[in-house]
Amino acid sequence: VHQFVQPSVSALSDAGILAILNQAVHSFEQIPKLVDEVSVGARDFVPTPAATRVAARKAYRARRTLILEFTDDSIDESNELEELLKEAESITRMRRPMVDIALQRKTLEGSHITPLMAPP
Repeated sequence: VHQFVQPSVSALSDAGILAILNQAVHSFEQIPKLVDEVSVGARDFVPTPAATRVAARKAYRARRTLILEFTDDSIDESNELEELLKEAESITRMRRPMVDIALQRKTLEGSHITPLMAPP
């Protein structure tokens, strides 16, 4: 059986189809859990965006941070995140003036789901 299947598997793999199918299966496996969560009232991310902002403002201390935004992302919050991290940097500098913090921001082509897609 292997000798009959292998050429097809190789061709699909070379064309990138297997990666796409694998990604689709992984995505489809998540749907039942998502439907269950919505059916019991889930409507937002946990923790909430507001709770995440409070925690980041108080406790975010990474010395190097890269913010990625996408050109076609209707739910992008890069501006808000950058401001929040600048506040966190100010707090850190008050406590530890010798700490150097680097914050970079890059814009990439694509949308919010681009990182989840298989490469072309």
